[in-house]
Amino acid sequence: KSRLLCHEAARYHHVHGYAGVILRRTYPELRGPGSLWEEMRGFYPLLGAELVDSALTATFPSGASIVLSHLQHEKDADRWKGRQLAFIGFDELDSFTESQFWNLFACLRTTSGVRTRVIATTNPNADSWVLDLVRPYLDAAGYPNPQMAGKVLWFGRVDGALRWWDSEAAAAIEGVSPVSFTFVPSMLSDNSILMRKD
Repeated sequence: KSRLLCHEAARYHHVHGYAGVILRRTYPELRGPGSLWEEMRGFYPLLGAELVDSALTATFPSGASIVLSHLQHEKDADRWKGRQLAFIGFDELDSFTESQFWNLFACLRTTSGVRTRVIATTNPNADSWVLDLVRPYLDAAGYPNPQMAGKVLWFGRVDGALRWWDSEAAAAIEGVSPVSFTFVPSMLSDNSILMRKD
């Protein structure tokens, strides 16, 4: 999952003005064996990136940049107010608070011309707010519904509450400018490399 975030964050490394961030809840989670920083160090230089270890930042020849950061405290999300981010990655979304997620989501804008995206990884956690975010993709027992896997839905807020639609047009009828969303469940057995090594 962490490798996916690093790859997707670098998708537009060649576009001037592109900026992205990948987040973990605490700073120590960003470094060490198997960490996001180690993943970035493994292949970002092959894309021409200059990595600054002290700032956990990768800058590409185009001027595009990707930074690793944390939101250990609730107020840490305030550091991102006013920023323009084309990509936001949350590693282990269930470790963040709901308000941290939506505060960062508000930074999702760019003048670089690329499609903005948020990608989040998570583990099952029935006590997390993330359950409500993925609920349309679950069956009555609370397990991922295979028929919904990867299906694009649209969400928006109506009177402060999150609403879901099957199409962008259906949301537009209600006067809402929605955001597309999908959920892709996986099992440990889907990670064949990890299964072979461990």
